[in-house]
Amino acid sequence: MSQQQEDGQYPRVNSQNLSNHPSGTIISLVGKVISNDGQVACMQTGEEGGNGNVRVMIEPDSFSGKSTHSVLEVVGCLNEDMTITHFINRDMGEDFDLSVYDQMIRLQSDSKYAHIFTP
Repeated sequence: MSQQQEDGQYPRVNSQNLSNHPSGTIISLVGKVISNDGQVACMQTGEEGGNGNVRVMIEPDSFSGKSTHSVLEVVGCLNEDMTITHFINRDMGEDFDLSVYDQMIRLQSDSKYAHIFTP
């Protein structure tokens, strides 16, 4: 029997901790769109070195009008191949600091601080 997620409770992830979650989990990913062919968008997350890329399966026009300088939050379903099926996105603006957000992701994943981020 699978465990059901509570509405509105989506783990925040980056490219490094995607594999910590089972496929079918609804997750939240924040990153910068670096490419978009209308079916798959590649998003860069904030890990040091800038090589944290995640593929997001999208519907045509899902990200239309979004510049490659904009940071988006994507809520979607994690697939077995560690891609994300897009449900919804929010524009976080061009001045959102991905490295600070990544530090928060690492703190939330640390068992010492997990209680702060758990509902």
